[in-house]
Amino acid sequence: MTWTEERRHKITLLDATGSTGQRILDRALAAGHQVIALVRDPE
Repeated sequence: MTWTEERRHKITLLDATGSTGQRILDRALAAGHQVIALVRDPE
């Protein structure tokens, strides 16, 4: 396992469609983290 692989995390993100959640999601994915994004039904 390389150092880069060791630094990756699995992240659960609540409200990934909100303004803050979207920024966190973008940065986490760009950094190579695995993200599980939870969103609510818009209705």
